[in-house]
Amino acid sequence: MRVLEWNSLGVGSDTMHVAYVTESEKGSWRLHGHDFYELFWVDSGRGTQIYGESGEGSMPLYPGVVGFVGPSHVHGIEAKAASERFAFVNIAFSAGVWHELRDRYDLADHPLFGENGDAPPFSIVARDFVREVGSLFREMVHAPRTALVRDCFLLSIARRTGADLSFRNAANAPASLRQALIAVSRDPELLRGGPAVLAKEVGYSASHLSRVMRAEMGLSPSQWILNERIRRAQRLLVATNLSIVEVALEAGFDNLSHFHRRFRESAQETPLQYRKQRSKAVV
Repeated sequence: MRVLEWNSLGVGSDTMHVAYVTESEKGSWRLHGHDFYELFWVDSGRGTQIYGESGEGSMPLYPGVVGFVGPSHVHGIEAKAASERFAFVNIAFSAGVWHELRDRYDLADHPLFGENGDAPPFSIVARDFVREVGSLFREMVHAPRTALVRDCFLLSIARRTGADLSFRNAANAPASLRQALIAVSRDPELLRGGPAVLAKEVGYSASHLSRVMRAEMGLSPSQWILNERIRRAQRLLVATNLSIVEVALEAGFDNLSHFHRRFRESAQETPLQYRKQRSKAVV
């Protein structure tokens, strides 16, 4: 197994290494480790990421997947035979730079940027953000390799892959469940679908999902969905001029009286009181 070092990348005065990689270069994707950090975005085609000291683990790669690899991970990438060319954008940055950014913005518990265990974390980007995240990665191929560009990019990816979500109680949950929680919480259509959609998104039966969430997170799928709907309603009440009825529908509540009751139980205020207290412009 090879171990790549930051100094061997030849970045010179650049603050990061950026490459657009295609399947014709797959000889360089063999199992390896490195002393730096890496983000990659699957741009087209399908492949597999292998990981572990002997490559015993594997995960599918396809457009919409962002991967994160740190010094504690050993991994490699294989292209799958398909009609569409397998290609990804690879962005690397030094350990010191990442540690400073991670600590400054408290990203250690971010779902994408975890470093515990042999399996490199990944994020399945919510449908609303796939085009945007893909553009961010592709723009980096031509962008100046400055610290400002690098940090703005990393924080943008963090924000679009769950940095604004509080899933600390899901730290021990399976990676597939964490990714499903992120996807559902960020997609209004999925959130409106409730526990059944969450179960479908993670690939569990309803009963298995309930057992796992109660064991690992201490709450049922219905409770989690309700909490996320209330959080979404709170954001909409403050940041938009939607009517209370429109907020309720957008947050996934079909019954207005049910929305009022649940909102008051959670926030200790009615939706209208919540809006009046927090929707004050600052100029």
